[in-house]
This record gives sequence, C-alpha cells and structure tokens, in this order.
Amino acid sequence: MNVIFESCDIVSMTFAKIRGLISYMKANPKEWRDYFTSTHFWGPVVNFSLPLAAFRDMSQKPDIISGRMTFALSLYSLMFMRFAWKVQPRNLLLLFCHSLNEAAQLIQGYRFYKFHYGVSCFNKPVSESGEDNTNDMDVDHAENFDDQHVACVLFSYYRNAFISCFVGRKTKMGPKKMQKGKKVAEMPAALKKKVVEPKKKPNPLFEPRPKNFGIGQDIQPKRDVSRFVRWPKYIVLQRQLAILYKRLKVPPAINQFRFALDRPTTSQVLRLLKKYRPETKRAKLKRLKSRAAKQAKGKEDAPSKRPPVVRFGVNTVTTLVEQKKAQLVVIAHDVDPIEIVVFLPALCRKMGVPYCIIRSKARLGKIVNRKTTSCLALQHINPSQLIGENS
Repeated sequence: MNVIFESCDIVSMTFAKIRGLISYMKANPKEWRDYFTSTHFWGPVVNFSLPLAAFRDMSQKPDIISGRMTFALSLYSLMFMRFAWKVQPRNLLLLFCHSLNEAAQLIQGYRFYKFHYGVSCFNKPVSESGEDNTNDMDVDHAENFDDQHVACVLFSYYRNAFISCFVGRKTKMGPKKMQKGKKVAEMPAALKKKVVEPKKKPNPLFEPRPKNFGIGQDIQPKRDVSRFVRWPKYIVLQRQLAILYKRLKVPPAINQFRFALDRPTTSQVLRLLKKYRPETKRAKLKRLKSRAAKQAKGKEDAPSKRPPVVRFGVNTVTTLVEQKKAQLVVIAHDVDPIEIVVFLPALCRKMGVPYCIIRSKARLGKIVNRKTTSCLALQHINPSQLIGENS
C-alpha cells in the first residue's frame, strides 16, 4: 500500500511540474530546455544526473532506472518528444510503452490488475490520505506487483489528465446547426443566361490608327539589337518584291512580266532557239583540230562564214535592238532585280522589234550553255527553218 501511495505522490508531483513547465514555456519559450533539464525541476521527484541523450533511449542504462524512476523518466521523454520532436499527442501512449522497453510485461501486469480488481478502480480516484478504503487497492495483493506494474497502472489511471496537459483545454462542441434545406447544385455556366454588356461606342473625334511595322510601313522603334540576327539578303529582296506587287497601283512596266507566253507557244520558241545554239568549247576544239589536220596535209583552207547563233546578254541585246538588227527578242520573266530588263520591252516597241516574255531564266540559260540568262536575241533566221516551225 505504501508503494502505491508513494507512486501516486510521484505522479501528482510530476503533473504539478508539467503544468508549471507549460506555463513557464508560454512565458519564456527560449529558455524552457535549460529549465526542463535542470536538477531543480526534477529534484523533488527523482534525483538524477544523466545526460540528455540517455532519456531518448531508456534502455541505455537499465541498472540506474528503477520502477518509479522509469515512470518519471518516461514522463520526461514524452515531454521532450512532444515539444522538441513535434510528436502528436495521439502517439504518446505508444511512445510511453516503447520507451520503457518492457511493453509486454507492463501490458501483462495491467491486464492482471484489471482482471483481479475490475474496471471500477480506474474510474475512481485513489485515496491520498493513506486511510483504509474499500474502493482502494487490496493490500493483500499489492505485494504481487513490482514498481513497473504499478507505474503502468498509474499511467493508465491518469492518462486522460496527462494527455490533456499536452493537448490543452478541452474544447466543447457546440450544437450542430440544423440545415433548413438541401443544397442544390448550381446550374451549368452554359445554361445560364449570358449578360450582354453594352458595347462602348468609340469617340468619333478620335480615330484609332494602329501602327504597322511591316516592310515599307511605319518606322521601327529604337531597340537593343545586340542579339538580333539579320535576315539574308535574298529573303529581304523577295519580301520587298512581294510587297511591291501587292501595292494598289503597280507600274505597267513591271506588271507586264506577270503575263508570259502559254505553254504551246513557249515550246515552239524554244525549239527554234535550240537550232541556233552557240558552239560549245568541246565542239570548237574538235573543229579547230580537224582544220589543222587539213592544213598539215597541204589542203587549201577555204574561209567559211560564221553561222548565225543566238546572242545573249542584256548589253548585246540592247545594242542589237538599238541598231534594229535583232529580229526576235526573248526576255525572262523572273530577272532579279527587275530593273535590268524593265526597259527592254519599251525599247523593242519603240524600235519595232518583236519580243516575247518566257518563264524561267534558267531555260534561256540552258540554250546558251549557261546557268541563267536574262534575255536572248536572234539576229539571223533561216526562212526555211521558220517555215518548218510554222508547219
């Protein structure tokens, strides 16, 4: 009986210290660890001088920790884990059994005590005066329990008050508010009537003039162009050319290059031009070798006339047109820049020279053994070949 009441005194003193600790922590939150680990705080309960790390694992020094000491140190470890390690209050009972490292014996003693004395002893307070009471624990059976079993029983007896120290004041649940009616789901946004906002009428005195920073439009604003990259020159030219053709008024001299010969007429002109193709370098070399061989054999070298060929190049064609020696002028439609041949149709019309515009400067260049050429001119045409073309 003395063991039981002595443990009850330890628990009551421990709870008094815990409540004092909580009030002290609220007043001085920065100094609570020093106050909590001092001997002055735990002196009336149990006298110890173990390091702080020893309380985290209660199995480090089992020879020092006795039954009552185990209960007091377990309270200390729970307080440390609650406030320093942020352990939730619902896990305190499990941590208490785990920290004693003898959870099986404690639970067995708790069940043995509950089997002999019933549940009523846990719901009634133990007499602290020391007087004999029928509701108190039986003295005859008290010698069967050691200090650890008594500590477990006392903790289970005081567990509600102990956990309330960690949780705080108990909050009373207010009466539930009665719902007047069921909540109805809102209508979908698509079914709701859309509120038509009145359109704001613009002021007629101020006409909006948005800026256009395209090619040939408003001046570009000043900006940091250190990380800008220039467009290639051919891209700038083709964009400028597209803008030039999209203007409202296109000059007739430029606009006429959009209308070229049809396909059958173009094929007839190309067949005629191929008959007057100029001599290639390989053919010229072969002709000169055969002529030199004849001279070596002592044969006479009769001079021959130069055969009529197609003349090409804008300067050559312009000269032939000005001298009225050209009988037909063929101009490519995609000369870039267009200023090279833009004057040639007007010159041919002025001098009475027939001309035509054919698609692709590459097709004209293929006739004169080049990649491209801007224009061609026929100076001499065999009437027999011309009749054959017409037929």
